[in-house]
Amino acid sequence: GQQFINQALQDANAEAIRLSAPIDPVRMNTDEFYHILRTRLFADLPDEKSIQEVARAYGQALKQAKAMDITTASPEQFAADIESSYPFHPAIRDLYARFRENQGFHQTRALIRMMRIIVANLWGGNPNGDGGANSQYLIAAHDFDLMNPEMIGEIRHINSKLDNAIAHDIEPVGGGAVAQRIDSETGTNNALDVSRLLFLASLATSINPTLGLNRSELVAYLAAPGRDVARLNKEIVERLQTEAWYLHATRDGRLYFKDVVNINAKLDEYTRNMLRDSKEKELKAQLGKIFAPSALSVYHKLELLPALDEIKLIPDAITLVVFRPADSALQTIKAFYQQATLKNRVCFLTGDANTYERVLQNAAALRACDAILSEMRAENKADSDPQMQEALSLRTKYESNLYMAVKSTFLLLYYPTRDALNKLDMDFQYTDHKFEGEEQIRKALEKAYKYTTDVGPEGTFRQKVENKLWLSDQQESPWSQIKANAAQDPAWNWHPVNALDQLKNILVQRGQWREAESYVDKGPFPQPKTEVRVQVISRDEETGRVKLRVTPLNGDRVYMETGSSSPTEASRLLDGDTVEVDDMNVSFLAADSQKAHESGKVYLWTNTVSIKYRFYDDNGLVRCELRAAPPVRVHYTTDGSNPVTNGGVYSTPFIVPKGAKFVLAAPADGKGKTETISIPAEPEKPSVNLEKACSWSRKHQFPSTMATFDFLARCRKYDAWLVGTKIYIGSGRKWIEVLSDEETLHEVGAVERTIEALRDLYDLPHESVALDVSRLNFETGQSLMDFIAELKTTLVHGEVKEVEPKKN
Repeated sequence: GQQFINQALQDANAEAIRLSAPIDPVRMNTDEFYHILRTRLFADLPDEKSIQEVARAYGQALKQAKAMDITTASPEQFAADIESSYPFHPAIRDLYARFRENQGFHQTRALIRMMRIIVANLWGGNPNGDGGANSQYLIAAHDFDLMNPEMIGEIRHINSKLDNAIAHDIEPVGGGAVAQRIDSETGTNNALDVSRLLFLASLATSINPTLGLNRSELVAYLAAPGRDVARLNKEIVERLQTEAWYLHATRDGRLYFKDVVNINAKLDEYTRNMLRDSKEKELKAQLGKIFAPSALSVYHKLELLPALDEIKLIPDAITLVVFRPADSALQTIKAFYQQATLKNRVCFLTGDANTYERVLQNAAALRACDAILSEMRAENKADSDPQMQEALSLRTKYESNLYMAVKSTFLLLYYPTRDALNKLDMDFQYTDHKFEGEEQIRKALEKAYKYTTDVGPEGTFRQKVENKLWLSDQQESPWSQIKANAAQDPAWNWHPVNALDQLKNILVQRGQWREAESYVDKGPFPQPKTEVRVQVISRDEETGRVKLRVTPLNGDRVYMETGSSSPTEASRLLDGDTVEVDDMNVSFLAADSQKAHESGKVYLWTNTVSIKYRFYDDNGLVRCELRAAPPVRVHYTTDGSNPVTNGGVYSTPFIVPKGAKFVLAAPADGKGKTETISIPAEPEKPSVNLEKACSWSRKHQFPSTMATFDFLARCRKYDAWLVGTKIYIGSGRKWIEVLSDEETLHEVGAVERTIEALRDLYDLPHESVALDVSRLNFETGQSLMDFIAELKTTLVHGEVKEVEPKKN
């Protein structure tokens, strides 16, 4: 809509001047402008040498500002312009020319009137210059007085819409404006001079006028001999942007006054109307970010500005209480601490009550910024919008202000020690927009020797735990009580979370501590009793004969008995660490000939029973032959019932009833595995279900490296898994042998990797590799039959049985 209005005005203006030629009374781009003012206002001027001296001084001031990279103006051009404009500042022509197109403004006469008022004020109505003429070298663009009735009348002829900006932000009668307040605090006229310059640059009302000044232009217009412009932007301009209500910014960073309030006004309104609870709510949110226990290095729980009855201490976590600063804060903290049971599970951060209000005000401003940003986003304002940019900039500033206020307010950390709460002066660092409170508290406590990371089992930590946390004169203590002592004893050092549990687990694993039923025994311990470890080296499935490796622990002798007898030191003494047995039960006892270790329990080893079978034709009848290895009594059934409780005793091959689908066979004592034997349709031929997983029990032996890896390649080809493996690598005196049990399935790749690892580990790169396998498992019967065909062999009755398809 504004664009249409502007276009219509432009069309009307073009039509009005179609037959006329505009005549400028004074050309603002020439020195004629200054000549008229000098002629009308001054009887005489200093000599040329004095004027040049003034020009050089201003040029030098601008040169220094440019060296500080706070302006881009040319010092040489500036000095030349002063020689032409003296005694007027060159900025007058640039700024006053901006509103010459304003409707009703008679630029030459109005300009002369305005300059007459300014000059009269500077000289105070007499030649002695009581109004300030004696303290400056040029009549500057900002040398007008908005409290002068004549000047304000002229201003209103130019633009009458900025009265609110004058009243609140610049220079009202009676004082109290933002610029006046800043100058009062800084003891300068900088804020008023900046505001007046920006005000002049904001008076234009023509179509698409140039409004405002950027920071470089402000510095150029204010640079003067003896004036410090180094901190002008940071101390004055930024404060004006933060506190003025009617100061706005364009997309390219120009500042100008407008007749509508800016974000600062909204910000001021929101903060003035914000309740204290809302301010503290925002402060809590920010403190939560600053002191969040993200690393869980020292404290693990955070309480923010709580009432005393809200603080809940727990045994397994240290709580940092950020306590509300007040004159009575320390007495309140001490009263709480004296009543607390878990004295070593809390520390307090508090500080200066005098600066706490400033913290709250910054928290309120930050909360107000977030509310304003939410409103702008609800209005779909883009991030590139000047107001959005200003709001984001203000938010960053207030966040930084809040962090600096927190840094200068929360200065005191109180932590528990043997005698009382100890005070630690904190000097938090806020750099690169980062305030890592947790890390800085950790470093401070570590420096004060309250926190330690030396919690390994090899250092002094174990000794401290045993001496300070254990029940006095007790070798065994409840672990919960030890941890409770750490939580209650204020002299106990803080350490990483779970350090106590980790120490206990390591020492228990090493046997240096013992744990039973939540009690921990720190020792010293009696010598352990002897034990026996038994490993199956090999087993003959046909006979049930087993080769065992028997190892004494904490002893040097092993005694053995077979059957139900228990071994004593009068029983058979094993010669060596291997023995072959074909009994069902064998007992072992370990003994220490030096009598340093008491004999422990008898170890009972029980053999497994392998039930072999075959079916054959007997004049049209199907007979089943069973054989147990080792030879034990076997019960069997053909109706699916339990063979141990309902079966017959096997003695000779029996006729399989017609219609029976399978035979169940098991050792008579019920301690062995029940075999399920499918009855084949044609007993003279082994039956293999081609679709189901199966196991082929036949011993394979490969004495050479080539034969071993050829066999493994075939196994990989048909996806076979190996059971009961023995790997032998070496020759002569240098060899290694690895055995596995009869149940675990081994994938071909795992066997190959084991061989390579053993070769590398024992430096046997060229030694012969032999392999024994007692059984192969296949995912399907078809894979087995293909494997059999490639080996050019045939199946034997009882070698194949169906198994679960799942691979172990």
